[in-house]
Amino acid sequence: SGVDEWASALLHFPGGIVAEVSCSISLDQDNVLRILGTKGRIEVPDFWFAGGNRDVGPGRIEVIRSGAARETISLGETRHLYSFEVDAAAEAILAGRQEFAWPGMSWADSLGTLRVLDKWRAAVGLEYEIEKPAKRVTTLSGRPLRTDGETIAKRAIPGLPKPVSLLALGFEDFRSFSSGSILLDAFFEAGGNLFDTGFVYGAGYTETLLGQWLKNRGVREQSVIIAKGAHSPLCYPDVIGKQLAQSLDRLQTDHVDIYFMHRDNPDVPVGDFVDAMDAEARAGRI
Repeated sequence: SGVDEWASALLHFPGGIVAEVSCSISLDQDNVLRILGTKGRIEVPDFWFAGGNRDVGPGRIEVIRSGAARETISLGETRHLYSFEVDAAAEAILAGRQEFAWPGMSWADSLGTLRVLDKWRAAVGLEYEIEKPAKRVTTLSGRPLRTDGETIAKRAIPGLPKPVSLLALGFEDFRSFSSGSILLDAFFEAGGNLFDTGFVYGAGYTETLLGQWLKNRGVREQSVIIAKGAHSPLCYPDVIGKQLAQSLDRLQTDHVDIYFMHRDNPDVPVGDFVDAMDAEARAGRI
């Protein structure tokens, strides 16, 4: 992909703050942290090292103000940067905490960084082979998917030949198969088998993701799919069959177990919608 050789991005934060970040193994960069403000800038050379790069001497912070002399703050710290992280982790464990105290990174900080990296990768279209559905045939731990979970109870619904979990998993905000499959696996192994999808969710991507997962894990027959269509402004009887056909193609199945109209249209007689859905039920697609 080339992404490991050189990558650069602009990050936009609230308040009009913009950060430029880059990393590389094939390009020799200056490795300087620069913070620019209205009255000058702050520079931290070799900021990977708490006490400075061993090859160039002690660490320092340069404060450069407009129209003023440069101020250098020297850091005589001799410990390696990672030793601070080890100490912070030890202090947290001894205090019974599960995350660092400020100014250490919190869980929210770490998750925020991961989300930014996900967006960065999505922006450049980077997906490793191991992350693709064809390769991700096991759970995150590397074992086959368990199908005997009972944490989430199941009940019978008249008209359905298989039990249905009391909890449904919605699908509006799934971003990738590699991340989505982790939640799908956990939900299914806990006993969940009811999946709530919609034609408009993710412009169709979430239905595609669910279809990939069902085929990949081989659990379509144990799963119950709720499909929805005819969302405003396309809430008309003749839209139901057309959208359902696309949904079935994305889901890689010939039928859905339950179908809802996503919206209602009071300008159209109810009977017209009933006839449209009845036609799909008679055709075996619902």
